[in-house]
Amino acid sequence: MAQAAVRKERRTASDKRIRILDGAEELFSEKDFDGTNVREIAAMADVPLSLVSYHFPTKMELFDAVIERRADEISGDRLAALKDAKSRKGSDLDIRDILDAYAAPFFRRSAHRNPGWRNYCQLIARVGTSRRWQPVVGKYYDATSEVFTYEIERLYPDTAPDVLHRGFYLVIGAMLLMCADTGRLAVMSGDRYREIRAEQLIAEFDTFVASGFHTLATPG
Repeated sequence: MAQAAVRKERRTASDKRIRILDGAEELFSEKDFDGTNVREIAAMADVPLSLVSYHFPTKMELFDAVIERRADEISGDRLAALKDAKSRKGSDLDIRDILDAYAAPFFRRSAHRNPGWRNYCQLIARVGTSRRWQPVVGKYYDATSEVFTYEIERLYPDTAPDVLHRGFYLVIGAMLLMCADTGRLAVMSGDRYREIRAEQLIAEFDTFVASGFHTLATPG
């Protein structure tokens, strides 16, 4: 009986911690780090302010935990997609395969039915383009990016590595902009083009970045 009570208490504590992370994720994605205060997070999670501080003593620690929570899944998706592409294509692996393996999982997560994933991808799109947050983003994403830059360098052994790294940086920038949900596409098109299906976006993105990257990597 006592053990059952302990398990129930642990589940309750875990549920509350998840609610705190969910609330923080949504508010950080909407209002940025500086525009969000811990009281708002506690209210959204429907928990006492003291419980937020118990799990996450500082707002920075909470922010770090939000970034970390879903990073492994995205990185795992990317590495699995790259492994699959290498298995299928072998020596015919090309830059489109590599860039698709990196970007497509993020696009699919950003269009996920789960609003938490949409909030998270918008948050990453926001902080991924900020110098301030590079130490946090890098802590959870740099190792995977290094795997992809290694594959790119293998594909273009005669191209200067700095050119390839800048090219990959441009690809990441384009990916983040498309997932930032700024509404700019609707404004530029006179509200004719507001939404795009994830698979259509992936196909168009792959065509655009693969062509541009290959041209950059093989001048003349």
